[in-house]
Amino acid sequence: MIETNLEVRFPRDDEAAVLLESNTAGAIEKQAEIILFCLYAARAISNLRQTEAARALTRSLAGFERASTQSLLEFASGDVVEGHSRNDREVRLVPSDQSSPGDKTFDVSVRFLGDETNPRILFAMKPKGFGLLGKSVDFYAPGSVLIVLLSLLKRRSSDTSYIQRLARSAGAIGRLALTDIYAFGNQMDVAVAAADFGWRAVALEEVDASESYPLLECPSCGNSGSLAPGDEQLEYRLWPSETERIRRCRRCGAGLWVQDGEVRMISSPTWTGIETMHARLEDGQPSLVSVPEEDDLAEIEDDSEAAPEESTVESSLLAELKKVFTSYRWPYSEVEGMPVLLSELAGPLGSWTFYAQIIEDQELIVFYSVCPLSVPEGRRPETADFLTRANYGLAVGNFELDFDDGEIRYKTVLEVEGRRISKALVKKLVRANGLAMETYLPAIGAVVGGTPSLPALDRLTSD
Repeated sequence: MIETNLEVRFPRDDEAAVLLESNTAGAIEKQAEIILFCLYAARAISNLRQTEAARALTRSLAGFERASTQSLLEFASGDVVEGHSRNDREVRLVPSDQSSPGDKTFDVSVRFLGDETNPRILFAMKPKGFGLLGKSVDFYAPGSVLIVLLSLLKRRSSDTSYIQRLARSAGAIGRLALTDIYAFGNQMDVAVAAADFGWRAVALEEVDASESYPLLECPSCGNSGSLAPGDEQLEYRLWPSETERIRRCRRCGAGLWVQDGEVRMISSPTWTGIETMHARLEDGQPSLVSVPEEDDLAEIEDDSEAAPEESTVESSLLAELKKVFTSYRWPYSEVEGMPVLLSELAGPLGSWTFYAQIIEDQELIVFYSVCPLSVPEGRRPETADFLTRANYGLAVGNFELDFDDGEIRYKTVLEVEGRRISKALVKKLVRANGLAMETYLPAIGAVVGGTPSLPALDRLTSD
């Protein structure tokens, strides 16, 4: 597992210090840094939304995509950026070893994980010392993003390829935000695509003639190629790991997840979200990017708000649901060809898949938390007994067990009245859904591990 941690501390309102550490080195460390920055910037833009601060930040970032190496070096030689917090004053980057700890900090961490089927990223961004204002959208300010960008450029100013890649990645984030702010509903897709776009804007490392690259086969179409960075059949995709790789099959477009020479297909929701962002970035080259003026940006936003007068019930409900997710800043990806929004919830014991599905003909929205534990075949009868007993005391929602594959999920249902979605009810049902999974997950784990149903339930109620 690759992990990179960032701390942005503010000893004073006009000063900031940046501390960065990673458990890896070399090219992988640089890749992880760039993805972390893209996640940080995407989260800030998502929280700022369509405010003046968001517009200032997206314009600044978009400008980096076209910046020359010389101008990037000039920027890195300074120590001041404009627009911090809620007052647009200048903020100065100070050395981390010379700054006081500071009452206000952003603690940021990113972990790159790889299970058997998909690449995964765990991203956490915790504000400290901001009190109640830490919950407001204007808390994530342009200055905090730009100060991190300045720090990263400054600490690797001798590495021309790195500063070009970081700048192109920052520019890609800004360009996506300028053209489609609603794409930032899923910040992971945006960040990974932008970082990959920036990384591949500079020539990839040359193939080592002494290293052998065995042929791999796409499970979808049978196309074969190698892991060599410039292979024409399996296109390089950025992923910071020494043992895992992401490639795109040029013949069928499938996403391939390679672990120790074994090739698997990346799941459709994950791959579709990232590739959608890729396509938007590839459609416009850096030299063609223009930063809209104030009126132009407002026009873009108005267009994205507009909805056709005539639409199917499915598309209108899905559009309304996406607006609700966006308004609460819940990240999501879409499942191609299905009225489903895919996301993730987390609790003290880990994270799990969460998705919302529209059942159009019944005017229902069904929310599911998918338990991260799969029940072995021999434990399914006991687990079913436990879940049945647990369901008896639940006021909202219920657990379900698939006897065929051992999947457990928790379900809550919203009935849509008049084809209008209540934001408050969606929030209530999503919270109830996640809380149920978080509450019962330890007991489910105990039953799956061999504890009988009743003792596991008694332990839950006694705790």
